[in-house]
Amino acid sequence: MTGYSPVGRRKLPNFPTTLLQLSRFSLNPNVLGIYDPSFRLDPKDSWAYKGPPVVSDALTWDSRLDCIYDLAPDEATAGALQETYNRGAATEWWLYQISETDKVEMRKGANRGKLYREALRLRFGVSAKQAQNRLTTCIYGLKEVQNAISVQDFFNRCYHLIRMTGVTEEAKILALVWNGIQPPLRNGFGAPQAHENDKAFVDCLKQLEDTLRMTSIQVRSSVSY
Repeated sequence: MTGYSPVGRRKLPNFPTTLLQLSRFSLNPNVLGIYDPSFRLDPKDSWAYKGPPVVSDALTWDSRLDCIYDLAPDEATAGALQETYNRGAATEWWLYQISETDKVEMRKGANRGKLYREALRLRFGVSAKQAQNRLTTCIYGLKEVQNAISVQDFFNRCYHLIRMTGVTEEAKILALVWNGIQPPLRNGFGAPQAHENDKAFVDCLKQLEDTLRMTSIQVRSSVSY
């Protein structure tokens, strides 16, 4: 399970009115979620669950860790926060399998929590080889556009799989994501530039996605007549 807890069944903090409050609000476990790789909720009991959103997939949680590092004021703050979201098997792993020396280094949060995230992936995630194998099926083309699969979802999954293979340089990650874009989408979208950031890259992809999706709708409408 990668996340469950309908808003309204749990108490959320007061909605923020300033940027600082927004960061704190977004970092609240009731909003961001918690990580428990052993969590399994029986569907018939889901209506009664009133806790925070629970993520049990390591790949999904890695993207939440990115949110922590984006929202926290600095890496040290994020490094100190990352363990506080652990529950269940993740808590046991942190308390009893990570040495105190390693904990000190991980709490520094250097390189967006690289040490912590690598250890977490090694224990609960996929190996670099498994991530590489999964990347072969991480593609985005006309079929995905027609099936209403979001380009943002493709990008997030591909981005984090690439990171799990050991690639951390932004330009190389974007180039590898671009490799997963299929013709004819790629024909109208050039390879990312060396200075391009992920936001600009995704924004361009979304514009292309919207254009192709609208074209697809118009074609289906004309055929129906």
